[in-house]
Amino acid sequence: MQKKLVNSPSRCVEEAIEGVLFSDSNLQRVEGLNILIRKDIAEHKANFVSVISGGGSGHEPAHAGFIGEGMLSGAVLGNVFASPSVASILAAIRIVAGPKGVLIIVKNYTGDRLNFGMAAETAKQEGIDVKLVIVADDCALPLGKGITGGRGLAGTVYVHKVAGAVAASGASLDEVHTAATLATARIGTLGLALSTCSVPGTPASTRLSLPGLIEVGMGIHGEPGREQMQLPETNAADRTASILVAGILDQPQSSASEAQVDLTANAADRTASILVAGILDQPQSSASEAQVDLTARRLSYVTGQRVAVMLNNLGALPVIEMQIVTRGVMLELAARGLVPVRAHVGALMTSLEMAGLSLTLYMVESDDDLAYLDAPTAAPAWIKSSVLSAESSDLVGNRTISYSAADYEKTVSATVQGLRADRKILTAIAAVCHRLVAMEPELTQYDAICGDGDCGMVMKKGAAYTLQDLKTYSQDNTTIDLSSLFTRLATGLSASMGGTSGVLLELCFRAMALSFASAAAVRGVRDATLVDWTAALRAGVDAISYYGGASAGMRTMLDAFLPAVQALEQGNDLSTVAAAAQAGADSTKSMQSLAGRSNYVNQAHMEGTPDPGAVAVAAAFHPMSEC
Repeated sequence: MQKKLVNSPSRCVEEAIEGVLFSDSNLQRVEGLNILIRKDIAEHKANFVSVISGGGSGHEPAHAGFIGEGMLSGAVLGNVFASPSVASILAAIRIVAGPKGVLIIVKNYTGDRLNFGMAAETAKQEGIDVKLVIVADDCALPLGKGITGGRGLAGTVYVHKVAGAVAASGASLDEVHTAATLATARIGTLGLALSTCSVPGTPASTRLSLPGLIEVGMGIHGEPGREQMQLPETNAADRTASILVAGILDQPQSSASEAQVDLTANAADRTASILVAGILDQPQSSASEAQVDLTARRLSYVTGQRVAVMLNNLGALPVIEMQIVTRGVMLELAARGLVPVRAHVGALMTSLEMAGLSLTLYMVESDDDLAYLDAPTAAPAWIKSSVLSAESSDLVGNRTISYSAADYEKTVSATVQGLRADRKILTAIAAVCHRLVAMEPELTQYDAICGDGDCGMVMKKGAAYTLQDLKTYSQDNTTIDLSSLFTRLATGLSASMGGTSGVLLELCFRAMALSFASAAAVRGVRDATLVDWTAALRAGVDAISYYGGASAGMRTMLDAFLPAVQALEQGNDLSTVAAAAQAGADSTKSMQSLAGRSNYVNQAHMEGTPDPGAVAVAAAFHPMSEC
């Protein structure tokens, strides 16, 4: 059995409906039946055409998620993957029917067509004005095969939106029906599944259990699709990508066995290519030539054709993969001369836990089509699209903001002034860097015991980078702006060190830079005093503690930093400050770790070994005291 968060398979639809009602106060349930209706139905049906839909459960948020002003007036819910009963459908029609009538939107499945059709005919006999639209947007069916027709898939949601928007405008039933019918003729959908799904209480399907096997055209109930193939894994399939797309476009195969393809590169882009190519036929002279054809469907198009795009998550595909496939679809459409003008990406019509997606294309013929998609709706599951243009779909790279960190910081440096110091501060910093480079083996040894072994190398990288950067300072200036200096040091550490130590020291230096700038802003530009240096170091240490979350006694670099700052605050000279830092580092030999990677290391294993970050900090204070 599959793992399912249900209390009872027999009651899962009942309890799901209760969950919907708990979370949406705009809905009401028909007593004793699995029917959800908008709460203001009495007022609504008196003035507008009511639009209802429904079908088996397991496709959430369809169909109840699309109930609301501007979309559905109600939804009839069957058991999982089972059509609702004629009695339930008829009850829904009777409840929502008003003087302007009822439009029923039905997905093209035999059970749905029969049950909704029987209910509609019964309602007509009772004098209710009812019209029905069948949606058969599936493009997986081979051309010319049988009379069953394409299945109703996620494109049905576009029909919900169009019909709901036209009905909300006050249109007649004939006008709503016509708009919905025209929309169905210009909508095509093709799905792709990485895994199947299982109805609660039934064994898991094994149809796609072989490693890497995926299926194009799988139905939303797990029905077999158009073909199976291997999921792309490596770059090996780049040479065959154009053959695959051309083969799908030029002549859809009559059987899955004729199209066993091994794809091993650019999974998302190849998926997008398969989906687009499977929906699109060759360009036609006019987009208006597209006709409703329940036996099979491909959409005609012309270069420059506007298209609304729906990427529907079938239930369990990670969102990041949806985004990557969306990128591929948009590029594929643009390459074929189509212009995406709307994009609706997310879960709209799912298939329980199926990992996969479907692509729906809606060929836009007029601005009215877009107005219907953009019209406001209170339906909670509708995904609103921004307005896309040819330019926005052409190259995403064109929609960028120019940014250069170096240029920005150079501008800030020219406008923000800090306290100053004699340029011999550069000599002191160089001495610190040389010491840290030389200590790499020692720090690495300590960190191999207490952490992941990279502390020595990280410190060496930052020190070596800083040494090279110090060589670029102008020799003409006898004093150095400390705010600019520590900002530059922080930027250098960001570019060179990496690791937690690099980030913490960068935070420290940026806080120090701000401290020097703030002091200059308050008391004017002047040489920094020991009090200013003390305040800056305190700001830096506080930043490390605040953002890193550690404090004294947790076996981190703060155990060397804090004693040094405290010694400065007590007015001690730099030699005493350096000794305090060293004593703090030594104290970590017997200290229990409460932060950082060493928190995961057995305490007995670290006994007698100092924290490498604290050792590095203490080592930095010694050259400073000697300058």
